[in-house]
Amino acid sequence: MVAFLCGELTNSATYFCSFANVSSKDATDLNGQFGKEKDKKWHPWNYSERVQVAKSVETFKQTVAKQNIAESTKRSKVTNFIAGKRSRQEFKPLLGPMVDRIHIDPLHLKNNACALAHRLLLQEVLLISQLPSAIKSFLQVPSTSPFHKYIDAMRTKCNLRRLANKIIRWFNENRDSKFDYRFTGKDSRCFLQNFMFLIAAMEPFLKDKTLRHCLHFMYLLTCV
Repeated sequence: MVAFLCGELTNSATYFCSFANVSSKDATDLNGQFGKEKDKKWHPWNYSERVQVAKSVETFKQTVAKQNIAESTKRSKVTNFIAGKRSRQEFKPLLGPMVDRIHIDPLHLKNNACALAHRLLLQEVLLISQLPSAIKSFLQVPSTSPFHKYIDAMRTKCNLRRLANKIIRWFNENRDSKFDYRFTGKDSRCFLQNFMFLIAAMEPFLKDKTLRHCLHFMYLLTCV
């Protein structure tokens, strides 16, 4: 919705953020800083620059439209042109100058942090479970398995039955893909309040003390 109101490309674009000029090429720079100062690596988008890029994109589209090439190729040329402008702007923002007032909802940050923490936790559970490839359904998972105990803790102790059902469906139907689940405020609250029940389900199987400490530390970071 934010990208639509801003007149931007989707979040899969090279410059994927609606709030700053962060790109997929420099997002992993741990020393980079965000701010309006010139010495900062990343800066908030400027409205006048948004409008300027949108106008140049419109002109470029008119040129590409005359070329005898596939529509998919035309679209790729447009997105590459926008990336070359170090932007994600395709149209003039629907909100006008008010677009500069868009900000991140802290609740979404919390939900996203919990979703990421859970995804890492789920990966670790599956890793230590060492389930044979012959197991194709959750019904075949032994009750003594860390994965089974993890799901059981979600259902009976953490009040995360909806998330547990989504994991089971993913495990049964599409486990080769990355697990994706959008946490709600309630999910985040239940996940944080009952996190140690999930750790307790895994702990008897964690032979690496360092890993155990890392999981506990991850929980503390998520709570901050």
